Amino acid sequence: MTDDSLREAFGDWEELSMTQEQRIVYEARLKHILDEELARHNKEEIEKNTKRLRKEAEQFRKEADQIKRDADQMKRDAEQKDEEAKEKIESIARRLLENGMEPNIVAESVDLPKEKVMEIKTSMKK
Repeated sequence: MTDDSLREAFGDWEELSMTQEQRIVYEARLKHILDEELARHNKEEIEKNTKRLRKEAEQFRKEADQIKRDADQMKRDAEQKDEEAKEKIESIARRLLENGMEPNIVAESVDLPKEKVMEIKTSMKK
């Protein structure tokens, strides 16, 4: 027999030899010990999960910040391209006016309001 099996056998023998009062005290103490162990284990699990969740939240914040920066950059790029396209259209309208095309036809051709074409024509005269 090994020491562990002897220890278990003596433990079983002691449990069987207890009076009912001793058994109630023993079981109450055992329950208390097991409850403390469970509480300690639960606390460790909660702390571990809290740490993991904080780390994940920080990672999500970093990712959200990067997405926001990317979106802001895309917006700036789109605004710049829009501005470049407007300038190109106005440049084309200016060249058409310089070549003697009527403002109504230029407005239709480049899809600009007639007022804008007239404004371009006026600025050319200066």
